Amino acid sequence: VGVVQLAGNITLRNGRDEHRIVEFDPYLIFRWANLPWNHYVNTSFALGEGVSYASSIPAIEKRNNANTKRLLNYLLVEATFAHPDYPQLQFVVRIHHRSGAFGLYHAGNTGSNDLGAGIRYLFN
Repeated sequence: VGVVQLAGNITLRNGRDEHRIVEFDPYLIFRWANLPWNHYVNTSFALGEGVSYASSIPAIEKRNNANTKRLLNYLLVEATFAHPDYPQLQFVVRIHHRSGAFGLYHAGNTGSNDLGAGIRYLFN
């Protein structure tokens, strides 16, 4: 692991079958960035682990399990890509995962996934 980061998200969920849900996710990120092909495409891969608190339980998590909770485990999987001359301007793809972590949160086998993609600029 090249870098360990402390991070957090505030996410707004708007679904067809529910009202707006606010989600808070503090987590640690373990990032690998010193890769042999970085002189062609500056790349990093990251895994994040933490907790996720939702102001209300999302409908997708209630669909197949009545035993779910507002507080669940949070897992992040992320990859970034940048031109070697402009490493601060990155294309980011990530998976945002909430789950009961196989019963660890006494929430049964429940959870949800969201995919994201975007542009990130790192200010030094």
